[in-house]
Amino acid sequence: MSHSSTPPREAASAEPVLDPSSSRFGGHVISQATGAINDNIFRKVFTAIVIGAVGVREGQVSEAEGLTTSALLGLLFILPFIVLAPTAGSMSDRFPKKRIILAVRCIEPLLCLLAASAIWLDSLPLMMGAIAMLGIQSTFFSPVKYAAIPELVAPGQLARANGLLQSMSNLAILTGIALAFIADPDFVTTSPLAPLGMPGVVLLLSLLLCALGIHAALRIPHLPARNPQRRIATPLAIREQLRVLGTAPGLWVPTLALAAFWALAAIAELAMATIAKQSYGLGLAEIAVLNIALGAGLAVGSLLAPRMMLLACPAGLPLVAAIATGVCTFVAALIAG
Repeated sequence: MSHSSTPPREAASAEPVLDPSSSRFGGHVISQATGAINDNIFRKVFTAIVIGAVGVREGQVSEAEGLTTSALLGLLFILPFIVLAPTAGSMSDRFPKKRIILAVRCIEPLLCLLAASAIWLDSLPLMMGAIAMLGIQSTFFSPVKYAAIPELVAPGQLARANGLLQSMSNLAILTGIALAFIADPDFVTTSPLAPLGMPGVVLLLSLLLCALGIHAALRIPHLPARNPQRRIATPLAIREQLRVLGTAPGLWVPTLALAAFWALAAIAELAMATIAKQSYGLGLAEIAVLNIALGAGLAVGSLLAPRMMLLACPAGLPLVAAIATGVCTFVAALIAG
Protein backbone atom coordinates (compact mmCIF):
# COMPACT_ATOMS: atom_id res chain seq x y z
CA MET A 1 0.00 0.00 0.00
CA SER A 2 1.48 3.31 -1.04
CA HIS A 3 1.17 6.47 0.92
CA SER A 4 1.38 9.94 -0.55
CA SER A 5 2.83 12.53 1.70
CA THR A 6 3.27 16.22 1.31
CA PRO A 7 6.85 17.44 1.78
CA PRO A 8 7.19 19.66 4.81
CA ARG A 9 7.36 23.34 4.01
CA GLU A 10 10.67 23.97 5.70
CA ALA A 11 10.93 27.42 4.22
CA ALA A 12 7.65 28.52 5.71
CA SER A 13 9.27 29.54 8.96
CA ALA A 14 11.55 31.88 7.05
CA GLU A 15 8.65 33.51 5.24
CA PRO A 16 7.85 37.02 6.53
CA VAL A 17 4.39 36.97 8.05
CA LEU A 18 4.05 40.48 9.38
CA ASP A 19 0.89 42.39 8.61
CA PRO A 20 1.32 45.91 7.15
CA SER A 21 -0.37 47.27 10.25
CA SER A 22 1.98 45.41 12.63
CA SER A 23 4.16 47.32 15.03
CA ARG A 24 7.40 46.26 13.34
CA PHE A 25 6.32 47.23 9.84
CA GLY A 26 4.79 50.34 11.40
CA GLY A 27 8.23 51.14 12.78
CA HIS A 28 9.62 51.21 9.25
CA VAL A 29 6.75 53.41 8.04
CA ILE A 30 7.13 55.90 10.91
CA SER A 31 10.92 55.97 10.59
CA GLN A 32 10.82 56.97 6.92
CA ALA A 33 8.02 59.46 7.56
CA THR A 34 9.94 61.40 10.22
CA GLY A 35 12.92 61.74 7.90
CA ALA A 36 10.73 63.00 5.06
CA ILE A 37 9.08 65.55 7.36
CA ASN A 38 12.43 66.91 8.50
CA ASP A 39 13.77 67.10 4.93
CA ASN A 40 10.79 69.14 3.77
CA ILE A 41 10.74 71.42 6.80
CA PHE A 42 14.33 72.54 6.19
CA ARG A 43 13.93 72.69 2.41
CA LYS A 44 10.92 74.99 2.70
CA VAL A 45 12.39 77.12 5.48
CA PHE A 46 15.64 77.59 3.54
CA THR A 47 13.70 78.49 0.40
CA ALA A 48 11.62 81.02 2.32
CA ILE A 49 14.74 82.58 3.79
CA VAL A 50 16.61 83.04 0.53
CA ILE A 51 13.63 84.63 -1.25
CA GLY A 52 13.03 86.93 1.72
CA ALA A 53 9.68 85.49 2.79
CA VAL A 54 10.86 85.22 6.39
CA GLY A 55 12.66 88.52 6.26
CA VAL A 56 16.06 87.27 7.41
CA ARG A 57 17.66 88.20 4.11
CA GLU A 58 15.24 91.00 3.19
CA GLY A 59 17.03 93.65 1.20
CA GLN A 60 20.25 91.65 0.96
CA VAL A 61 19.40 89.80 -2.26
CA SER A 62 17.32 90.67 -5.30
CA GLU A 63 14.33 88.64 -6.46
CA ALA A 64 16.37 87.06 -9.28
CA GLU A 65 19.21 86.19 -6.92
CA GLY A 66 16.78 84.67 -4.44
CA LEU A 67 15.14 82.54 -7.12
CA THR A 68 18.52 81.36 -8.43
CA THR A 69 19.70 80.48 -4.94
CA SER A 70 16.46 78.59 -4.24
CA ALA A 71 17.00 76.56 -7.40
CA LEU A 72 20.57 75.84 -6.32
CA LEU A 73 19.37 74.60 -2.93
CA GLY A 74 16.95 72.25 -4.68
CA LEU A 75 19.72 70.98 -6.95
CA LEU A 76 22.02 70.35 -3.99
CA PHE A 77 19.35 68.16 -2.38
CA ILE A 78 18.62 66.17 -5.56
CA LEU A 79 22.18 65.80 -6.88
CA PRO A 80 23.22 63.08 -4.36
CA PHE A 81 20.34 60.90 -5.60
CA ILE A 82 21.96 60.97 -9.05
CA VAL A 83 25.63 60.73 -8.13
CA LEU A 84 25.46 58.34 -5.17
CA ALA A 85 22.57 56.10 -6.28
CA PRO A 86 24.84 53.19 -7.37
CA THR A 87 26.79 53.32 -4.10
CA ALA A 88 23.66 53.48 -1.95
CA GLY A 89 22.03 50.63 -3.84
CA SER A 90 25.01 48.31 -3.48
CA MET A 91 25.30 49.09 0.23
CA SER A 92 21.67 48.14 0.78
CA ASP A 93 22.53 44.66 -0.54
CA ARG A 94 25.84 44.24 1.29
CA PHE A 95 24.82 45.41 4.78
CA PRO A 96 21.81 44.55 6.97
CA LYS A 97 19.02 46.97 6.15
CA LYS A 98 18.16 47.71 9.77
CA ARG A 99 21.76 48.78 10.37
CA ILE A 100 21.55 51.25 7.47
CA ILE A 101 18.19 52.60 8.66
CA LEU A 102 19.48 53.10 12.20
CA ALA A 103 22.69 54.73 10.96
CA VAL A 104 20.73 57.19 8.85
CA ARG A 105 18.32 58.04 11.66
CA CYS A 106 21.15 58.48 14.21
CA ILE A 107 23.07 60.84 11.91
CA GLU A 108 19.98 62.96 11.32
CA PRO A 109 20.10 64.91 14.65
CA LEU A 110 23.60 66.17 13.76
CA LEU A 111 22.34 67.36 10.38
CA CYS A 112 19.42 69.12 12.06
CA LEU A 113 21.87 70.91 14.35
CA LEU A 114 23.88 71.99 11.31
CA ALA A 115 20.75 73.19 9.50
CA ALA A 116 19.46 75.11 12.52
CA SER A 117 22.90 76.70 12.97
CA ALA A 118 22.76 77.85 9.35
CA ILE A 119 19.44 79.58 10.05
CA TRP A 120 20.72 81.15 13.29
CA LEU A 121 23.90 82.44 11.63
CA ASP A 122 22.01 83.45 8.47
CA SER A 123 24.75 81.65 6.53
CA LEU A 124 23.97 80.71 2.96
CA PRO A 125 27.07 78.44 2.62
CA LEU A 126 25.99 76.53 5.74
CA MET A 127 22.46 76.19 4.34
CA MET A 128 23.90 74.75 1.14
CA GLY A 129 26.07 72.33 3.11
CA ALA A 130 23.18 71.27 5.33
CA ILE A 131 20.76 70.68 2.43
CA ALA A 132 23.40 68.68 0.56
CA MET A 133 24.03 66.51 3.64
CA LEU A 134 20.29 65.94 4.07
CA GLY A 135 20.18 64.88 0.42
CA ILE A 136 23.05 62.43 0.95
CA GLN A 137 21.31 61.00 4.00
CA SER A 138 18.08 60.50 2.05
CA THR A 139 20.01 58.92 -0.83
CA PHE A 140 21.38 56.15 1.38
CA PHE A 141 17.97 55.56 2.96
CA SER A 142 16.09 55.47 -0.34
CA PRO A 143 17.12 51.94 -1.52
CA VAL A 144 16.26 50.26 1.79
CA LYS A 145 12.96 52.11 2.03
CA TYR A 146 11.27 49.76 -0.42
CA ALA A 147 13.78 46.88 -0.43
CA ALA A 148 12.94 46.12 3.20
CA ILE A 149 9.23 45.61 2.53
CA PRO A 150 9.44 42.04 1.11
CA GLU A 151 11.35 41.03 4.25
CA LEU A 152 8.74 42.54 6.55
CA VAL A 153 5.47 41.30 5.03
CA ALA A 154 4.18 38.15 3.37
CA PRO A 155 4.07 38.09 -0.46
CA GLY A 156 0.29 38.39 -0.49
CA GLN A 157 0.50 41.63 1.50
CA LEU A 158 3.22 43.24 -0.62
CA ALA A 159 0.94 45.46 -2.74
CA ARG A 160 -0.92 46.71 0.32
CA ALA A 161 2.33 47.40 2.18
CA ASN A 162 3.80 49.31 -0.77
CA GLY A 163 0.65 51.39 -1.05
CA LEU A 164 0.68 52.16 2.66
CA LEU A 165 4.33 53.20 2.60
CA GLN A 166 3.82 55.43 -0.45
CA SER A 167 0.73 57.03 1.09
CA MET A 168 2.61 57.76 4.29
CA SER A 169 5.50 59.20 2.27
CA ASN A 170 3.16 61.64 0.52
CA LEU A 171 1.53 62.53 3.83
CA ALA A 172 4.95 63.11 5.42
CA ILE A 173 5.96 65.44 2.57
CA LEU A 174 2.75 67.45 2.99
CA THR A 175 3.25 67.52 6.76
CA GLY A 176 6.79 68.82 6.42
CA ILE A 177 5.62 71.52 4.01
CA ALA A 178 2.82 72.51 6.37
CA LEU A 179 5.06 72.58 9.45
CA ALA A 180 7.42 75.02 7.74
CA PHE A 181 5.07 77.77 8.95
CA ILE A 182 6.75 77.53 12.37
CA ALA A 183 9.52 79.67 10.89
CA ASP A 184 7.08 82.53 10.32
CA PRO A 185 8.05 85.41 12.66
CA ASP A 186 4.40 86.15 13.40
CA PHE A 187 3.92 82.63 14.71
CA VAL A 188 7.17 82.48 16.67
CA THR A 189 6.74 85.82 18.45
CA THR A 190 3.20 85.02 19.58
CA SER A 191 3.85 81.44 20.74
CA PRO A 192 5.09 80.20 24.13
CA LEU A 193 8.31 79.18 22.33
CA ALA A 194 9.19 82.79 21.47
CA PRO A 195 12.31 82.79 23.74
CA LEU A 196 13.83 80.09 21.54
CA GLY A 197 13.61 82.22 18.43
CA MET A 198 12.87 80.88 14.98
CA PRO A 199 16.03 78.69 14.72
CA GLY A 200 15.37 77.22 18.16
CA VAL A 201 11.76 76.36 17.36
CA VAL A 202 12.76 74.65 14.10
CA LEU A 203 15.55 72.75 15.88
CA LEU A 204 13.27 71.61 18.71
CA LEU A 205 10.67 70.23 16.31
CA SER A 206 13.28 68.51 14.14
CA LEU A 207 14.97 66.85 17.13
CA LEU A 208 11.62 65.56 18.41
CA LEU A 209 11.05 64.03 14.99
CA CYS A 210 14.54 62.52 15.08
CA ALA A 211 13.84 60.90 18.45
CA LEU A 212 10.58 59.45 17.14
CA GLY A 213 12.33 58.15 14.03
CA ILE A 214 15.09 56.44 16.02
CA HIS A 215 12.55 54.86 18.38
CA ALA A 216 10.54 53.59 15.41
CA ALA A 217 13.64 52.21 13.67
CA LEU A 218 14.52 50.18 16.78
CA ARG A 219 11.21 48.33 16.40
CA ILE A 220 12.21 46.99 12.98
CA PRO A 221 13.31 43.34 13.19
CA HIS A 222 16.76 42.20 12.12
CA LEU A 223 17.01 42.14 8.33
CA PRO A 224 20.07 40.15 7.20
CA ALA A 225 22.20 41.30 4.31
CA ARG A 226 21.08 39.78 1.01
CA ASN A 227 24.54 39.77 -0.57
CA PRO A 228 27.34 40.35 2.00
CA GLN A 229 30.01 39.76 -0.65
CA ARG A 230 28.78 42.39 -3.07
CA ARG A 231 31.32 44.99 -4.08
CA ILE A 232 30.44 48.57 -3.17
CA ALA A 233 29.77 50.45 -6.40
CA THR A 234 31.40 53.79 -7.07
CA PRO A 235 29.42 56.83 -8.24
CA LEU A 236 30.90 56.29 -11.71
CA ALA A 237 28.79 53.13 -12.00
CA ILE A 238 25.93 55.35 -13.12
CA ARG A 239 27.41 55.19 -16.62
CA GLU A 240 26.77 51.46 -16.68
CA GLN A 241 23.21 52.03 -15.49
CA LEU A 242 22.64 54.50 -18.30
CA ARG A 243 23.98 51.96 -20.80
CA VAL A 244 21.57 49.35 -19.45
CA LEU A 245 18.74 51.85 -19.78
CA GLY A 246 19.69 52.41 -23.39
CA THR A 247 19.56 48.69 -24.19
CA ALA A 248 15.92 48.36 -23.07
CA PRO A 249 13.60 49.38 -25.93
CA GLY A 250 11.17 52.17 -25.14
CA LEU A 251 12.52 53.15 -21.72
CA TRP A 252 14.23 56.42 -22.61
CA VAL A 253 10.98 58.19 -23.58
CA PRO A 254 9.12 57.60 -20.28
CA THR A 255 12.35 58.26 -18.36
CA LEU A 256 12.83 61.66 -19.99
CA ALA A 257 9.11 62.43 -19.67
CA LEU A 258 9.24 61.71 -15.94
CA ALA A 259 12.34 63.86 -15.56
CA ALA A 260 10.64 66.71 -17.42
CA PHE A 261 7.56 66.40 -15.21
CA TRP A 262 9.58 66.77 -12.01
CA ALA A 263 11.61 69.60 -13.52
CA LEU A 264 8.38 71.45 -14.32
CA ALA A 265 7.09 70.82 -10.81
CA ALA A 266 10.32 72.19 -9.30
CA ILE A 267 10.14 75.33 -11.47
CA ALA A 268 6.47 75.85 -10.58
CA GLU A 269 7.22 75.47 -6.88
CA LEU A 270 10.00 78.06 -6.97
CA ALA A 271 7.97 80.48 -9.08
CA MET A 272 4.95 80.06 -6.84
CA ALA A 273 6.88 81.00 -3.70
CA THR A 274 8.40 84.05 -5.39
CA ILE A 275 5.08 85.27 -6.83
CA ALA A 276 3.33 84.72 -3.51
CA LYS A 277 5.88 86.93 -1.76
CA GLN A 278 6.55 89.59 -4.40
CA SER A 279 3.10 89.97 -5.97
CA TYR A 280 0.77 89.22 -3.05
CA GLY A 281 2.96 89.92 -0.01
CA LEU A 282 2.22 86.54 1.55
CA GLY A 283 4.20 85.27 4.51
CA LEU A 284 5.61 81.81 5.16
CA ALA A 285 2.35 80.49 6.65
CA GLU A 286 0.36 81.40 3.53
CA ILE A 287 3.09 80.05 1.23
CA ALA A 288 2.97 76.78 3.18
CA VAL A 289 -0.74 76.50 2.34
CA LEU A 290 0.08 76.92 -1.37
CA ASN A 291 2.72 74.21 -1.12
CA ILE A 292 0.19 71.92 0.53
CA ALA A 293 -2.16 72.54 -2.40
CA LEU A 294 0.66 71.56 -4.77
CA GLY A 295 1.26 68.31 -2.89
CA ALA A 296 -2.46 67.61 -2.59
CA GLY A 297 -2.76 67.96 -6.36
CA LEU A 298 -0.04 65.33 -6.76
CA ALA A 299 -1.93 62.98 -4.42
CA VAL A 300 -5.25 63.51 -6.21
CA GLY A 301 -3.58 62.92 -9.58
CA SER A 302 -2.11 59.66 -8.29
CA LEU A 303 -5.58 58.48 -7.32
CA LEU A 304 -7.24 59.58 -10.56
CA ALA A 305 -4.58 58.33 -12.98
CA PRO A 306 -5.54 54.61 -12.85
CA ARG A 307 -9.20 55.48 -13.50
CA MET A 308 -8.42 57.97 -16.24
CA MET A 309 -6.38 55.35 -18.08
CA LEU A 310 -9.70 53.77 -18.96
CA LEU A 311 -10.63 56.93 -20.87
CA ALA A 312 -7.21 57.81 -22.30
CA CYS A 313 -4.62 55.29 -23.35
CA PRO A 314 -1.42 55.30 -21.25
CA ALA A 315 0.36 57.27 -23.97
CA GLY A 316 -2.40 59.88 -24.11
CA LEU A 317 -2.72 60.49 -20.38
CA PRO A 318 0.61 62.37 -20.03
CA LEU A 319 -0.40 64.52 -23.01
CA VAL A 320 -3.70 65.42 -21.34
CA ALA A 321 -1.84 66.24 -18.11
CA ALA A 322 0.75 68.35 -19.95
CA ILE A 323 -1.95 70.41 -21.70
CA ALA A 324 -3.85 70.96 -18.44
CA THR A 325 -0.64 71.96 -16.63
CA GLY A 326 0.34 74.40 -19.38
CA VAL A 327 -3.09 76.05 -19.44
CA CYS A 328 -3.24 76.41 -15.65
CA THR A 329 0.31 77.80 -15.49
CA PHE A 330 -0.47 80.33 -18.22
CA VAL A 331 -3.65 81.47 -16.46
CA ALA A 332 -1.79 81.79 -13.14
CA ALA A 333 0.86 83.94 -14.82
CA LEU A 334 -1.82 86.23 -16.30
CA ILE A 335 -3.52 86.64 -12.91
CA ALA A 336 -0.22 87.41 -11.20
CA GLY A 337 0.43 90.10 -13.77
